[in-house]
Amino acid sequence: MTDKYLRTLEDLARPLIMAGLYDSNEAFLRDVVKDMVQHKAKSYETTVRKYQRRHKSWKKFTAEIKGKVTPEQEDEWMEWEAARNMLRAWKELAIELT
Repeated sequence: MTDKYLRTLEDLARPLIMAGLYDSNEAFLRDVVKDMVQHKAKSYETTVRKYQRRHKSWKKFTAEIKGKVTPEQEDEWMEWEAARNMLRAWKELAIELT
């Protein structure tokens, strides 16, 4: 299975290496992974901003719904919390890749 993935990577990288855009398969893969990480972080950042515009503050929203949450509010809270956690994780990974 690993050989198949390596061949696929080489096939994807070859035209870009031949065009002089990358020096190696490793450089190509590093760039692809960095772009993916940045894209994921931006996606979660967009979700977090959406809820910040709607509710202003995570703490404020959490306090407002405590003990009287509707199913819709709970869904929003859970999505916002998940987005906050994933944003943090993707940003930490981005730092490791630099």
